[in-house]
Amino acid sequence: HGIYDWINGVGSHEIIVEHPQHHIFFQQMGLEHLALLIETYRRRMAALMEDVRFRYVMLYKNHGFGSGASLNHQHTQIIAMPIIPHTAAIALAVARQHFHYKERCLFCDLINQELAEGSRIVAQNDDFLCFVPYASRLPFEMCIMPKKHHHDFATMDDRLLAPAAEIIYQAIGRLAGLFGDPPFNLNLLTSPNTNQLPKRAGYWSTLSYDWHWQIEIVPRLGSIQGFEWETGLFINPTPPEEAARFLREVSF
Repeated sequence: HGIYDWINGVGSHEIIVEHPQHHIFFQQMGLEHLALLIETYRRRMAALMEDVRFRYVMLYKNHGFGSGASLNHQHTQIIAMPIIPHTAAIALAVARQHFHYKERCLFCDLINQELAEGSRIVAQNDDFLCFVPYASRLPFEMCIMPKKHHHDFATMDDRLLAPAAEIIYQAIGRLAGLFGDPPFNLNLLTSPNTNQLPKRAGYWSTLSYDWHWQIEIVPRLGSIQGFEWETGLFINPTPPEEAARFLREVSF
């Protein structure tokens, strides 16, 4: 339409009701229930990726007033769409460039550095690492990654369901131990749909090597103001090392 592009709307929007109890916090569900919930996430994302019309499937949870949540009952949303969102496309491009330059996964390099330094680590087990990113956008932001390279959450091994539940429980539990019941956004960043058609020539050629799925947990302890909207730069008053120390030391 002139200089503007548009496409026909196609997609899917699913709601996962996380627990039969209405008033229950995420960290109160128990590890066994969280593992079942993560398995449900995986199954639904895998099913949606079978549809070749969908280029990208995103999963997110808005918790509490200030996070965008419009329902009180604990729930997660999954959206499948025919495009790759701009922010995801940038992250994919940066990861691909790093791999082409160094022949290593950017996120594996990041994990190795965080493990070596240790000051930004919140919690870990044999399979997953939770840390506060070096350039956190908002106070007490956390990132969870599998320690072993894996690009696609939808194909995660059954063996990792319990460890994934345990690390998410640690992250949300420690956040609640500090702030009670703060609003937060939980976002799952996984591989684009490699079943989609048509494919760009060579676009996915190294995807299984250069991408690494991850979970972002972003507490809404502050607000995004005009400076952030206009510049894309974020003012975070809490150094990541200090935030990680508070989260490590809290009892919950």
